[in-house]
Amino acid sequence: MVADTQCATGNYCQFSGGRPTTEVSREVDLSGAASAILPFSYRRSAGENGGNITVEATNNGRTTWTILQTSTMNGSDVSQVPPTFDLTAYIAPNAQVRFVRAGNVMRLYFTDKVENAWN
Repeated sequence: MVADTQCATGNYCQFSGGRPTTEVSREVDLSGAASAILPFSYRRSAGENGGNITVEATNNGRTTWTILQTSTMNGSDVSQVPPTFDLTAYIAPNAQVRFVRAGNVMRLYFTDKVENAWN
């Protein structure tokens, strides 16, 4: 996490560059939760086209992943885009979410305000 004015909180995780594929993941014990939601925001910045960023979730120890969203890196966003994902189907002692950069991503992808909410 680094500081930048591109993001609302001033801190973000930035994905950029070419190959190889890279990922950032987080595991959390959701076994006591009745529901789970993942809100965050992202913004794509100028650069060359190519590649994508996927948001994925699993509840089986990284055996299989489900793609929640794919952001193609063929445009720029004027402001942050605030998706929210219902992770209730992934409630488990080893629930995980990851962001994966694949392909020749030459634009910047700022991930900000990654929060979690479960009841």
